[in-house]
Amino acid sequence: MVAAVALLSLSFPAFPQESPTTRSALAEIVETRDRCAEYASIAKRELKADRLTKAHMLYAEAYSSNSAWVATVKTAIREGRAKNLATDKLYEQVSSKAAGASKDFAEYVKSQTAPSPVTSASARSATAGTGGFASPVLLICPLADLGIKIWKAHTDRLAADRQSAAEGFAKDAAWKAWDELGSSQPRPGF
Repeated sequence: MVAAVALLSLSFPAFPQESPTTRSALAEIVETRDRCAEYASIAKRELKADRLTKAHMLYAEAYSSNSAWVATVKTAIREGRAKNLATDKLYEQVSSKAAGASKDFAEYVKSQTAPSPVTSASARSATAGTGGFASPVLLICPLADLGIKIWKAHTDRLAADRQSAAEGFAKDAAWKAWDELGSSQPRPGF
C-alpha cells in the first residue's frame, strides 16, 4: 500500500510552489503583457488606416518575439541545468528582442493616440509625466533577468516538476493574438 501511494505521488507531480522571487518576476511579466494588450485595445479603438496597420504590425512583432522568449524560458526550465540561461547568448538576444518589440509597440501607440483626460488625483499621480497613459513599459533590460530568476527557481526540481513548472509559466506569460484583444468599441471609462 505504501509503495502504491509512493508510486502515485511520483506519477502526479505537485504544482510547483513559487518563491517570492518568481512570483514577483511573473507579476512584472504579466503586467507588461497586459499593458501591451490595453495599448492594443486603445489602438483598435482610436487609430485608423495606416496607423492601425502599423500598430498591428508592431504588436505582431512584440507578440511573436515574446512568444519566442516564453518558449525559450519554458525549454530551459524543462532542461534544468542542461541549459544555463545566464550565459546563453541566444537567450540574451531573444529576451532583448522581445523587450524592445514590446517597447516599440507601446511607444508607437502612445505617440499616435491622444491622451485621455485624467480626472482623479490617483490617476494623475499614476500617469504623471506620461501624457495621461501609464508608463508604456516596461521591462526593457530586466526581461532577461526575470527569465533567469524563474529558470533558476526551477532548475533543481525533478523532471516532472520542471515540466509542470514550464507549462505553468508558459500559460501565465503567454500573450494573446491581436484578434483576441479588445474590440473597436469604446469601453466605459475610456
